[in-house]
Amino acid sequence: MRRRPLIVLGSAIVLTAAATFWYVSRPALDPAREQAITTYFEQNHWGGKTGWFCEGQVIEVDQGRDESEVGFLAMCQQYSVTNGELHIDAGDFGPRLATVTSPPRPVEVLRVDAPGDGSRYAPWIEDNFSWYGTKKLHRVERNAARTLDDATAAKARKAYGLPADAPVGR
Repeated sequence: MRRRPLIVLGSAIVLTAAATFWYVSRPALDPAREQAITTYFEQNHWGGKTGWFCEGQVIEVDQGRDESEVGFLAMCQQYSVTNGELHIDAGDFGPRLATVTSPPRPVEVLRVDAPGDGSRYAPWIEDNFSWYGTKKLHRVERNAARTLDDATAAKARKAYGLPADAPVGR
């Protein structure tokens, strides 16, 4: 009778270790594909209107033989310039799922999907991210907004030829 709890505990430890190893050993996204997703998103955001700058943080990668799905958190902001100051005209922040070609094929973003609003948001997250990816997404959402905001502003300053310390008005 005393051995049964030990066997159950040992099995749980082995399964947890195997699941952790499986997730940690998942492939990372190479920089070329990550850049392709950001560029695609900037060029296609809100119909490709100018002045949009996007940054993303990869949450998870599910690499298949022909296609890979990349779950990421994206921030896109539309900037304009008045008297040497950047102004945020509009913005968008949230999870996305990009489908890209898998190596060794040439880099190509096939599509980028986003969750619906309201009651469609949570089910979309559950359908498109793993359990671990969902937890990581929620953790990153709380902490990444400032970093992504700073990165989009830096891109906009550079594109508009402004100094790195040019102010940003809201």
